[in-house]
Amino acid sequence: MKKSLIWGLVFSGAAVFAAEPAKVTVNADSANVTVNAESAKVTISADDTKSINADVKAAQPISSGMMMTDELEKFRKERQLPAYGTPNAKGTVYFTGTATVAANVASRDFIKSRSSAYDKAYTDAVAKLVMDRFGKEFTKKVRQEFSDESTDAENAPASLQDTRATLEKKTEALKEAEVDEKLKNLGVDPSAYVNKSVVAKKDLYRSSILNSVTRKAFGSAAGCLPVQTFETRAADGTYSIGVVLRSDAVCTEVARCISKKERPTLSRPSGNPVAEILPTDDEMLTQFGVRLFFDEKGESALLSFGQWGSNYRGNDSRAIDRANNQALAQAENMANQQLTEFINSTIRVDGSSLRNEDEASQMLFKQDGSQSKEDVVKFVDQWSRSSETVGYDSMIGRGTVYRKVLRHPSGHPVGVVVRVWSFGKLDAERSAIQGTVPKRNTPVQPSVQTEGSGVRRGKAYDF
Repeated sequence: MKKSLIWGLVFSGAAVFAAEPAKVTVNADSANVTVNAESAKVTISADDTKSINADVKAAQPISSGMMMTDELEKFRKERQLPAYGTPNAKGTVYFTGTATVAANVASRDFIKSRSSAYDKAYTDAVAKLVMDRFGKEFTKKVRQEFSDESTDAENAPASLQDTRATLEKKTEALKEAEVDEKLKNLGVDPSAYVNKSVVAKKDLYRSSILNSVTRKAFGSAAGCLPVQTFETRAADGTYSIGVVLRSDAVCTEVARCISKKERPTLSRPSGNPVAEILPTDDEMLTQFGVRLFFDEKGESALLSFGQWGSNYRGNDSRAIDRANNQALAQAENMANQQLTEFINSTIRVDGSSLRNEDEASQMLFKQDGSQSKEDVVKFVDQWSRSSETVGYDSMIGRGTVYRKVLRHPSGHPVGVVVRVWSFGKLDAERSAIQGTVPKRNTPVQPSVQTEGSGVRRGKAYDF
């Protein structure tokens, strides 16, 4: 066979690549390729080629996170939702968040770690919403503020860096009287800028714009609600939690009215009694967070799902009961906390009492003007967790509709409590529906699964 000089060749499934021109000898009988370099001689056989190609084509292990991504997309297509982060014709937008369960499935803290993973996933989704709303509101606000002075006001900036640069440039060009007028239009207290230097006034003007936009962004977050939660388990035993959130004017209005104990205009001729919309026991294990639904009167109401794990693994019946009761008590605390966070965080924004607005707006940007997802996630988490310190929400209107110890497929016991808030209960001064009393569990060690993979969905709540 004729010899030739090549950079890279493929002969009957065999490949050769060289950094410098090399002399290649092909032996047709053995299907081997021999590379003769100056002092090195390498022979690549057809078997070597097959092995290398097999490594490239080999399927990588499917992680629980990869499974979650696929499941979230499957859910979107099933429900015919717009692309996540893209509003539909009615302005409704859906965001997703995911997190890996930190504890190993064999750990006694596994169930608790699942609850923590949901918190992280929820915070991740809210952070995406805040960043999206902040970016759109910021661009819109800057264009509105300078529409009269800018000839290219209709041309949207390419990025938030450009928007912020535009704000800086346009503000510097303003005269003092113009800054005073704009501060007045923004509703800034005159005492905050009277007798101040023009430089200080311009700084206050830019800060006021950022703070007003920040409040709007967090206002959207206060009204966003989970509609579906997921749990995936990979073959290697790792778990992930995922959530789909919905945000639109309807959710925001309902949240605002519930926070003020005012009946919203949004209602339906009729809905369903809470007992009819509760998930099955199997679905209950994958329910996290707060859900909005319409009760039998057609009025909006809230469900809050709390879960907590028991650490006891012995066979003493009394010890099992004590551990289960502790898990149920903590699950109830979580369900109450979620309701309080939802209601009070809405109050804070709607009542213009969002704390640390300057800090929030600063954390939305890096020094170069780009958005910082990590800082946004951090602030969203702080903002949510501090809601109980801002105001106290009365327990009136709440009741327990489900209280039971279940078994997770991994074998771990899970205390599950569902709390409801409704206008009917508010009117009846907590004439709460009594939930199921947990039965004594058979004192056996949990059988922890270590193999297999799968996907679990909670009950969907959307309207």
